[in-house]
Amino acid sequence: MNNFASRTSWARTCASVILAALAMRISGWFAPFPAQASLGQPAQSVETDSARMAGQLREVPAPGRNFTIKEIAAPAGLSVREYVSPAGLVFAVSWRGATPPDLRTLLGSYFSDYKSAAAKNRLRPGARYSALRTDSGLVVQTGGHMRALWGRAFVPTLFPSGVTEDDIQ
Repeated sequence: MNNFASRTSWARTCASVILAALAMRISGWFAPFPAQASLGQPAQSVETDSARMAGQLREVPAPGRNFTIKEIAAPAGLSVREYVSPAGLVFAVSWRGATPPDLRTLLGSYFSDYKSAAAKNRLRPGARYSALRTDSGLVVQTGGHMRALWGRAFVPTLFPSGVTEDDIQ
């Protein structure tokens, strides 16, 4: 009887916790934090990305180019570059490192399009490269092998004049 009473008490406690969480979610207490997006966002979002990655931010010279490059050197050897147009808009991101970056942070509002396109385009086993284009115009290319990953994501309609895909490295 003691065992039954303790299981009943445990079940009631679990049910109470679940109901409280649902009530808080409905009331907005558990609303998810907004993504501090970069792609398609103002250049100020790069500083937020740097803070979220606990990385060092620096500007990389791009002489003769119609854009600036902000580079974040994150722990564990991850390097993220965010390409900013003269209008102050992030139009592309690229990365290299032992681990992939948080794409939810880098892609921002484009992440849901990326996720649904990636679900439709399964990578074949052993492939070291993938590329996809979403309905919103986002292009994501990734590749590499264990501890040497790279990738880039961009929206060609956001490119400043004179910029091509080859400029995103």
